[in-house]
Amino acid sequence: MVQFQLFQNLTKEELVLVLEWRNQSEVRKWMNTKEPITLDQHLQFVSELRRDIKRAAFLVKEVSRNMGVIQLNDIQGRKVFDMGMYADPTLIKSGAGLRLGFYGAQYLFKEMDFVSLSFIALKENEGAQTLWRVLGIKRRSETQEGLILGQLH
Repeated sequence: MVQFQLFQNLTKEELVLVLEWRNQSEVRKWMNTKEPITLDQHLQFVSELRRDIKRAAFLVKEVSRNMGVIQLNDIQGRKVFDMGMYADPTLIKSGAGLRLGFYGAQYLFKEMDFVSLSFIALKENEGAQTLWRVLGIKRRSETQEGLILGQLH
């Protein structure tokens, strides 16, 4: 069984766990913000999510085990223009990223009725590009800043 819990509904312990994952160097190196995030900054982000209808973040659990995070940015109607995700760093070599991507797409298309998901990744993030190919995410373009853009319908 897979569960999606909004960040706003997480316990403080779960929020701290997610922050620990996010601040791991293996995860952080692929993020827009390369510096570690403080607990206060993280709690402020979660507080802002409560009021922001264009963003959402979920802790994904697989059979009651915390496995990763899916974040949606720039939600417009039934389209997401930036979906990001990261797995618990201890699960990275276990196929968790693939399962997380599959569960996320399934949940967002079937349960939340989205019709399009767009993805952004750093060009050098070969793991993301491999995941995209497996999930059927089509590479749309590449920016001069070294970002690749992908889409799933």
